[in-house]
Amino acid sequence: MTRDQLKSGLATGVDEVRAAASEAQVAYQLQQALGAAKDATTRLHRALGLPLDLPIELTDPLGIVPASSPDGGDAVDRALQQRPELQALEKTLEQRVTEKEAAVAASYPTIGLIGAIGPSGVLPTQYDYRTYSYGIQMSVPLYQGGALVARQDQAESRRRQAELSLKDGRHQVEEDVRLAEDSLNTSRAQVKAAQLRLDLAQRLMQQAQDRFVSGVADNLEMVDAQAGLAQARSDQIGALGGLGMAQVNYDLALGQITYETPTQPESLP
Repeated sequence: MTRDQLKSGLATGVDEVRAAASEAQVAYQLQQALGAAKDATTRLHRALGLPLDLPIELTDPLGIVPASSPDGGDAVDRALQQRPELQALEKTLEQRVTEKEAAVAASYPTIGLIGAIGPSGVLPTQYDYRTYSYGIQMSVPLYQGGALVARQDQAESRRRQAELSLKDGRHQVEEDVRLAEDSLNTSRAQVKAAQLRLDLAQRLMQQAQDRFVSGVADNLEMVDAQAGLAQARSDQIGALGGLGMAQVNYDLALGQITYETPTQPESLP
């Protein structure tokens, strides 16, 4: 457009140089974006455990995905029920309680029934006489008091440690949920603000283009409008990406998705 204006005598050589510089800057930024996209694709292959030369096609567009998110206490309650690390800590506490009960029970007296049956020789010529014996046996740990108390103290200490770990884990989960919820709400607000800025930048670009075509403004106004539009688009992409990460972190905080170790597939078509 600037070259056409230059040929028509509506633009100057300075306008042409300014437009060329702007075009070179955009080309440089494009190469930076392509390099960053290639690096991100390589990291995505590694995260998914896929061969690095396997093509990946992204089918979901970058945009706002409506998601139902419980608020406040409901979200915390769901997280306390779904987070796998809390489930593991609860199982550990149950095991420690059982160990403590077993250690205490070891100091109790035990009573048991005993009996025996078998042949017995009562005479030199009669050795297959069947005999029986039975009785009640009681065992009292009189000389193991110190060892039993030590085992009970050890079991109690491990039980309390597991109880404190579970309590701390629950507090950590509540903190994770509330921080993730705040981040998600902030990201949604940023997306709305970025969209509004993009709309205004597009309107400003259209107005600058109309003024330039009409000859009432030089291309400096066009360059500024183009730069503002490019920055608004970049901010919108960043806001949408941040919203996606905030949603993932929120789902992780609720325990709806979990981390898994990437595995290499055995064979691919």
